[in-house]
Amino acid sequence: MGKTRRWDGEAETEADERFFDLRESGYKGPIDQDGHRVDDLEMWMDERRPR
Repeated sequence: MGKTRRWDGEAETEADERFFDLRESGYKGPIDQDGHRVDDLEMWMDERRPR
């Protein structure tokens, strides 16, 4: 098994890689389920809120 930063030792997905890379770069803001930074959290939530 290759090197992983996941707590469970499983292989990292692309989303995992993005998540850990953001955190290791010092980013402390919100990150979505796909590992992308969320710059405008209110807008992000509004786009996903059921109507």
